[in-house]
This record gives sequence, C-alpha cells and structure tokens, in this order.
Amino acid sequence: MMTPAILITLIAAGMAAAGFVYVTVERKRQAGTQAIDSYAWPPGLIERLAEHHPTLTSDEIELVSRGLRQFFRAYLHSSGRAIAMPSRVVDDLWHEFILFTRDYQLFCQRAFGRFLHHVPAVVHGTPRKPGEHGLYRVWKLCCREEGIDPEMANRLPLLFAIDERLKIEGGFMYHLDWVRRHRSKGGGCGGSGTSCSGDGSSCGGD
Repeated sequence: MMTPAILITLIAAGMAAAGFVYVTVERKRQAGTQAIDSYAWPPGLIERLAEHHPTLTSDEIELVSRGLRQFFRAYLHSSGRAIAMPSRVVDDLWHEFILFTRDYQLFCQRAFGRFLHHVPAVVHGTPRKPGEHGLYRVWKLCCREEGIDPEMANRLPLLFAIDERLKIEGGFMYHLDWVRRHRSKGGGCGGSGTSCSGDGSSCGGD
C-alpha cells in the first residue's frame, strides 16, 4: 500500500518533471524564434522574388519577408501541427527559399529541429469548413503574436492582410465580416471562396 509520504514524493517528482519539460520547450522556442528573426536570407533569394513580382517596391518586398518570418514563427509555436499559408505572395517567397535546398535545410534544423515541408493547395482537394485544421490554427497564432483577439478581431494580422495590401494578382483576400459571421460555426477565419482553399495556399507540417 502506498503511504502518504511516497504519494507526496511521486507527485512532487511528477511536477518537477513537468516543469523541466515546460522549461525545455520554452527554451527551444526562444532559440527557434531567435534563429528565425536573425536569419539572413541566402544571396539571390529576394532578387528571385522581385523577378516574379516586378511591381513590388523594396519596402513591399521587405513586408513579404516579414510575412514569411511570421509564418515560420507560427509554425514554431504550433507544436509541430500543420498550419496553412494564408498568403500567395508570401508562399512565393517560401517556395523560392526551398529551392536553395542546403540553406533551407540548415535553416529548418536551427529554427525547428526538423524539416518543414511545403504542400501545394491542390493536394487538399475541396475546401473544408472554415476554421478546420491549419488555416484557423495559423490565424490564432498570428493574431496572438500581434496582440489581436482571434475571436473578436478588429483588424487582420500581416499574413492575412498582405495580399490585398500589395494588390497581388490572384491573392488570397480575407474580410473581418466573414470572420465574425463564421465564428459561431466553429471557425474563425478564411478567405473568399474563389481565391482561397479551406487550408490556404499551402500547408506546413508533416
């Protein structure tokens, strides 16, 4: 029979172990965030994006760069669960980055401790209900990063606003009235039915 002293010891050991795991996870996230924010893009990457989007100014291209870093931070905080890429122009930069295979692999290892795969939207098939899977997950993470209540948002976070802001042809457009209308239906965000699949343009994760 377990004595009270043994029970207390086991509980204390369990709490200590849980605390150690939490601290370890937080340290990895802090290190990953530092790796993402301080990373210098490979030479030629930004130029390749500019070739695809010649109308963008240098300041607008920098905004796309910030958007990709936000997406990477969202994935870092998603605990390895799949998240969707809500922006077409940011997805273009991500795709170009992947083509720098060695640089991208090293970046993923430093930032996430694993390789972050890119899955085209066509793989996901027909649009899902709003709020399911990766799109709503990245919505919540981006909102929280920018200090926005994801359930009562009064503006769009960068990743969800950038395509419209930069007038990207074929971009994914999001609207707050859509968010509010679907909040009670298990969702929290999404794009127009003609321009965005249920999980955005691409998904990250395994």
